[in-house]
Amino acid sequence: MNEKKNKILAESLENLLQLQIIDKELDEANYYSEKIPQTIKLKRENLSSKEKEIEDLNNKLEELRKKRRDLEWEHEDCDRKLKRAQDLLMKVKSNKEYIALQTEIAISKDRLSDVQENEIKLMMEIEDIENAINKLDSEFKELSKKTEEEIASLEKDLEYWMNLQTNIGEKKKQLTAKISPEYLKEYNRIRKKHLKNAIVTVTNNACGGCFGTIPAKKIQELFECNSLITCQMCGRILVLKD
Repeated sequence: MNEKKNKILAESLENLLQLQIIDKELDEANYYSEKIPQTIKLKRENLSSKEKEIEDLNNKLEELRKKRRDLEWEHEDCDRKLKRAQDLLMKVKSNKEYIALQTEIAISKDRLSDVQENEIKLMMEIEDIENAINKLDSEFKELSKKTEEEIASLEKDLEYWMNLQTNIGEKKKQLTAKISPEYLKEYNRIRKKHLKNAIVTVTNNACGGCFGTIPAKKIQELFECNSLITCQMCGRILVLKD
């Protein structure tokens, strides 16, 4: 009876060691299967952000061009009023009319000067934005090409990891069917606590997980293989090194 139990335990321990290897591979596949879509999303968001920046500048450029058209109209209006006043100045018959027209001409010239100054500032601003848009357009084309290439590569990687995830999951399912539910439950409980290493080998009378010294009594129990032995310090399942 004990011999049969010992055999079951030995086989379960061997299978648990294999399961731990599979679980680590599955952890890696799960990590990349989750991480890669996030990376792809960030790359697309970065590209969209650059595109939005260009769109915003184009909208601003259109607003400035509209202001420029308004200033051009105002410039023409100033020219008309100034010419009209200057023409009338040649025909005045009274000093009062002359003074009034001189005042109107002075006001029109001041207004024209302000309009011209604003036109120059606006033209410079428009030129700066046009240069910025051209630069961003060039950068966007390069970034777009690079991003699409990177995403294509990432999607291939994602397909690999997802296929691996499926294959490893199937291997795990087949292996867990061979392990005693009692031992499997204990393994999963410990693995949840210690992440990747639930079962470790004993080397030089020390736990392979926390490196604490294993008492001689436990070493003897490991040789006897009558029950699942755990480290008294970290709680990991112990097996003897072959």
